[in-house]
Amino acid sequence: MNCRDAYELLQQSLDGTPMESPEWLAHLRHCAECRAWASASRRLQDGLRLWAPALPPSDLAERIVERVLLERRHTRRRLRRRWAVGVGLAAGLVLALTGLLHQLTPSVRPTTIANRQQQLPTPTATAKRQQQLQGEPAPTLREPAAQLSGAFAALSNETAKAGEGLSEGLEPVATSARRAVDLFLRELPMETETN
Repeated sequence: MNCRDAYELLQQSLDGTPMESPEWLAHLRHCAECRAWASASRRLQDGLRLWAPALPPSDLAERIVERVLLERRHTRRRLRRRWAVGVGLAAGLVLALTGLLHQLTPSVRPTTIANRQQQLPTPTATAKRQQQLQGEPAPTLREPAAQLSGAFAALSNETAKAGEGLSEGLEPVATSARRAVDLFLRELPMETETN
């Protein structure tokens, strides 16, 4: 047996493995250095046996409970912040999409309707009476209605085109938002409550 093997056996004995090797005892008789190591290990083990086991502090359990509760509060606070950020992002996305939709959708402004009504000739009561007396037929609303139906048809075509373009334009945004929400929900720690 060489010194390296003897040192390995000594380490095993310090780790708690009982050592009953005649080769090791023969090596110790011939090697002074290994004998010194074996003697030092016996003194160390004897000294460790004399020490009393360390007792935990009396408030250890309270400190552990306090630390666990503090960590739980921090976790809940982080969870609330993540939810608040997520809800804020979702609300911002909804507002942005609403604004975009509002800009892309043509609207009929009340001022233009009022201007058109002012431009239409309004016959006075005397003019109506004169036309009736002269035998001329009174003007009807069919002509302005026909003009309005043409305008409404053109407007509905433009609205349909804008809607198609809007849905195509919003598809990447919706996909990105969906991915962001999925990523956000994946990173949230799931907390189980114990009763």
